[in-house]
Amino acid sequence: VGKIEGEEVLRAFEGATATYRRLVFEGDRLVGFILVGRVEGAGVYTALVKTGRPAWKWRRLLLEGRAGRVVLGCLPPERREESKIS
Repeated sequence: VGKIEGEEVLRAFEGATATYRRLVFEGDRLVGFILVGRVEGAGVYTALVKTGRPAWKWRRLLLEGRAGRVVLGCLPPERREESKIS
């Protein structure tokens, strides 16, 4: 989704699960990605690309495939508390 080249390209490969992730950033924005193998959370990556929302601070979580943690981080503080209770 999006660009396959950019200012900063991060890659991760997990041999045990045959999972590959490539994240393409321009500044603090995710502008493209490739997910192979475990693709859970692909909608989160797509939303970050489409909205242009700053994502650099979540690069490690995204590279590890922990997009659900990113979604929680995007919520305003009061909504984060609601999510913990539910």
